[in-house]
Amino acid sequence: MNDPDRREALLDAATGPIELVGVAVRDAAKRRKGIPKHLLTTDVAGLVANDDLDILVELAGGIKPARSTSRRPFATGSRSSPPTRR
Repeated sequence: MNDPDRREALLDAATGPIELVGVAVRDAAKRRKGIPKHLLTTDVAGLVANDDLDILVELAGGIKPARSTSRRPFATGSRSSPPTRR
């Protein structure tokens, strides 16, 4: 990383607290252990468009809609982190 300002901003962000702002799911009525119910949504597009979203972690399988969903945040400057597949 050649830009020292960007490097410093990333380091500050990486060492700060992480707040979960939403979890997109197929069925919001299904209980998810450890995830507060108010964070569950079936509105993927609305979650991705959320101004509070800084990092998107995509855990969906397949190519569609996971690929198009994980690309959307780049238009707004958010970061997307697809999972490592084995």
